[in-house]
Amino acid sequence: MPMQKKVSKEAAPKMREWSRYLSAVLYGYAGSGKSGICVRAAEYVGWERTLWLHTDSNVPTYEVPQYTAESPFGLLNLQQEPIEKIIAAAEGAAYAAAHKQWKYDLIVLDSVSELEFVNIASIEGAKGGSKSGKKNDGRQVWGQEMDDVWRLMWTLAAGARGEKPIGMGAHLLMTAHVSEHPHPTMPRDADGNPVFILRPHMRGYWGKGLDHRLDAALYSERTQAGKRKLYLKPTGSVHVLNRFETRDSPSSLDIPEIDADENPFKQLLDVFGIEEI
Repeated sequence: MPMQKKVSKEAAPKMREWSRYLSAVLYGYAGSGKSGICVRAAEYVGWERTLWLHTDSNVPTYEVPQYTAESPFGLLNLQQEPIEKIIAAAEGAAYAAAHKQWKYDLIVLDSVSELEFVNIASIEGAKGGSKSGKKNDGRQVWGQEMDDVWRLMWTLAAGARGEKPIGMGAHLLMTAHVSEHPHPTMPRDADGNPVFILRPHMRGYWGKGLDHRLDAALYSERTQAGKRKLYLKPTGSVHVLNRFETRDSPSSLDIPEIDADENPFKQLLDVFGIEEI
């Protein structure tokens, strides 16, 4: 998803505050607009206020500022890095925010699905051992992964800013791949074809725990007409978590093109009633 403009790294951070901070996972198939929404979110809050933790195995196709020690914002490439390094980066950002060294308005984790795969491999080790060098059975692997998940999510959790911020005090957007699960009550349709429910691709404690820690899990789709949309309400075949949902909420949002004047992240905040203060 190529960007149309290059972002200068000379901009100074500006304090911005919102009535609350959104935490959401955006999931969908390749090309459905997940990362594009994250790019537009960074444009909206300001790249100088954004930390992008890139763990996806694919090389980014969008042109964004690169994180450096001198300019600690933009994309920090953590491809195939063990989860300890991702946690260290998140905890470093939280420390900088708490000590007023550098405050972020947006944290992007792209993608949580890739991070899970890398973490399991890191736990199991190249020779079937654990991070401590001792052989693990399956229960120990998943138990250790659960600890890693909660430590990372606790650090990244959206929360109110203050003298002692709750979590990062920033919007949190994560991307995830799609997982197809057999429908629990209607496994096959009238023609005998299997029926699936789409969910974010996160196994084990990633999948079980994130819905309890997030405001929203939203599905992005590219339609046959080439348009993209973001589901805000569940359907018979799509899982959606939306803690902001009301009777009058729209069922979906159209995702504008990357260079359009409309910003999908701003639209999402408006629908959820999150205002800049």
